[in-house]
Amino acid sequence: MMAEGGGRHTTVGPEAGGLMELHSQKLVNVGGGDLGGKSFRFRVETADGRSGEASAPTPLRDDSLPPEARLQRLVDVMADTIAAAAKDGGIGLSEINAIVSGVPGSRDPKTGLAEMPNAIGKDPDTGMMAEVDIEGALKSKLVSAGLSQGAIVRCLNDCDIASAAEDLGENPKVINGDKDIQPLIKLEKSVFLLLGTGIGGGIATGYGVDEGKTGVMELGHVEVYTNLPKEQFACGCGKNHEGSVCIEAVASTTGQEKITRFLLTEELKKPSSIRDAEGVRNLLEATRVWNQSRMPKVDVHDKETYSRSITAITGILSTSMGSVDDIILDAGTIDQLAIGANPQSGIAAEAMRISGEHFGRYLRNLITGQNPARIVIGGGGGLTFRDTTEETNPFWSSMMAELRGPENDPWNSISRTQIIAVTDTNVNLGIQGSLALANKLLKEN
Repeated sequence: MMAEGGGRHTTVGPEAGGLMELHSQKLVNVGGGDLGGKSFRFRVETADGRSGEASAPTPLRDDSLPPEARLQRLVDVMADTIAAAAKDGGIGLSEINAIVSGVPGSRDPKTGLAEMPNAIGKDPDTGMMAEVDIEGALKSKLVSAGLSQGAIVRCLNDCDIASAAEDLGENPKVINGDKDIQPLIKLEKSVFLLLGTGIGGGIATGYGVDEGKTGVMELGHVEVYTNLPKEQFACGCGKNHEGSVCIEAVASTTGQEKITRFLLTEELKKPSSIRDAEGVRNLLEATRVWNQSRMPKVDVHDKETYSRSITAITGILSTSMGSVDDIILDAGTIDQLAIGANPQSGIAAEAMRISGEHFGRYLRNLITGQNPARIVIGGGGGLTFRDTTEETNPFWSSMMAELRGPENDPWNSISRTQIIAVTDTNVNLGIQGSLALANKLLKEN
């Protein structure tokens, strides 16, 4: 989607909430970025259809520096990367009219200040999470390097940004819904769920992203019913209730590993011949067959690569389980135990079923409360849906069992919501959403 140029425009200036007028013939050069834990990626799109990209490693947080210095290190890398992307696209910084970037953390819509636990961290003077003006600092740095003072610069929560993405690539639709949705063109609501080591979320409407009142929208800490023992499934946020659990604690890749560990511990308490020579040989063969069907490009003899790939794609196994009770097991044996003699009946499959069941309850509650036009599932956990079907994927099938049925959806709202799992690793939803918002801001101003 390209912004239409022409004539007189108003755009947000450096003052909080203020507007300054900008006279220009065309406002169509935009840039979108995504700040991740490992790298900052940025893309520019120009009026004549060209594009330029650049990326750089995200600087590691240095707690020995004051928060202002930590912020400046981050901003310097972002500004240099933006300039490099502009050069790659054949334009200068002065020709970019709107820049939007997703950053991890919360942003207060009233003050514009952001809390970024991973990138900035705490203020040593107060012991509280440091509040920084990353948006203002980035614009100041870019203006000093040549960006127009009247250009739009926005830094918003990365999940909020991703919720505004319109190009999702080729991805399986878990539920088709009524139609394809383009959330920033029409007025439908779109929810993005980042399903990774944690769970985050963002909401976009035709008016832009919905940051809420304070910018803190913890969609991963909505609780759902569970019969899992609370002792093993306390959430990192501190909640630990009998009969309910934060969805992050059971459906994130970390939560799925917890379920696998729990099931494995229970299995090893039972009398079993699983550890005899014949049983291990059978499990090794089942491991090879299961691996080839799910990950044909992974060498099963490379245990380290194998375990990392399993974790990345299914999010349920880890080489870090170590010993269970008094039985010392290496990573390969743990994988074998988890997979079991039948890929659809082993501990891995059962862990996926339990996790998917909880995730389905969560989606049902989310759809009932929000009634969005679509829900987009992204992040590493979204890869769970890749190269599988509902019939062969235990996570998917148990999730759908919770979503289906008139007793679960008396108003038929669930079937009208489109659910898409993003498995196309070539699509960066952060950049897609940033570019969509940049174009939208220009059209509105």
